[in-house]
Amino acid sequence: MKEKINRYYAIVMFFTFLIICLCSPLMGDDWGNFINGSGGLLSSIGYAFSSYMSYEGRIVSRILINILTYNKFLWTIINPIIISLIYFLSLKIIPRKDKYITPTLIFLAFLFVDVEGFRQVYVWLAGNITYLMPMIMIFYLLYLNRNFDYVPTRNQKIILPILSFISSMFVENVSVVIVVCYFFYIIFYRIKYKKINKLLVVSCVFSIIGTLIMVLSPGNANRLSTYPEFDSLNILQKLIYNIPNFISFTFIRNSFLVLLITIGVLFVSKSMLKNKIFRYLTYLYITIVPCITLIYNYLKTFGISIKCLEIFLNGNNIYIMIFWVIYMLLSFYIILKYIIKTKNYLSLLLIIISSLLLFKSFSGIETSIISLKFSLV
Repeated sequence: MKEKINRYYAIVMFFTFLIICLCSPLMGDDWGNFINGSGGLLSSIGYAFSSYMSYEGRIVSRILINILTYNKFLWTIINPIIISLIYFLSLKIIPRKDKYITPTLIFLAFLFVDVEGFRQVYVWLAGNITYLMPMIMIFYLLYLNRNFDYVPTRNQKIILPILSFISSMFVENVSVVIVVCYFFYIIFYRIKYKKINKLLVVSCVFSIIGTLIMVLSPGNANRLSTYPEFDSLNILQKLIYNIPNFISFTFIRNSFLVLLITIGVLFVSKSMLKNKIFRYLTYLYITIVPCITLIYNYLKTFGISIKCLEIFLNGNNIYIMIFWVIYMLLSFYIILKYIIKTKNYLSLLLIIISSLLLFKSFSGIETSIISLKFSLV
């Protein structure tokens, strides 16, 4: 019965985004990519290689951007397929007892994101192809190893290394996550079964090669040199510098996703926090501001602005920064206690993935949305 429900929801997801993609126009630098793709396949590869040498290392995503922007009808079909597949795989990964609650919540989580984030992740072709499309590889890996007893088929022995190599040249943070997933599974299989899973090792090597090809490109070096002041900062200084953006992109703009995650943390904390006073204080602390933020964003959609809330719910507000930092630490503490108690290793891997993606969220809303989805799962 659950399998049928999963398929029905995935079909609804497909047609929902098919309608959205049919109605979405080209925007921003899509028009320049449209021109680049108008010369055909060889021309698209040539432009991608030129970009690789001069501006960025994301050669695979750049080739697809050029081709699919010019042939938007293909993207209109491919994008809903990928979104519905990610949704379907997430339902297969999650161990659940209910029939409708989990599919409905995740379905809503795909739709109820910040307007700017929705545009950049779902309907801006360049952003969608760069940030969302390679996520299918991570979900596919999680799906294959969902029970930690993966035995590859003959076709997978060929396909998995190739997919790993290609997926590692879309965008940097996703490439790192793919490599980390492989390391996690290789170590786990070695501990559990006392042997090395050769396919995972080979696929991991292909992922590392793809990542290095992208990261060490001349274009990446040129791109960094255009921001000398920021590039001169160490990693801690860069994180501190971008904290306001991180707070705004991850927590304030995506209040619905954060509220769903909060509900999940509350549910887990009931059995993890034995001290009643601390538990009730935790309930109050992690629910009040997310609820206020959700109401604030809801009112904004109708053009209603409340000045005091606008000042308070600002990424530059030191108090709101402190609140969300404590919120994250408290949530991670509760979830890690749950993982240790239940030995739910999949949850541990999802937390690692979310944390890695959150580092990229310091500079952009695209991965904020994706990392929040992983946290929700």
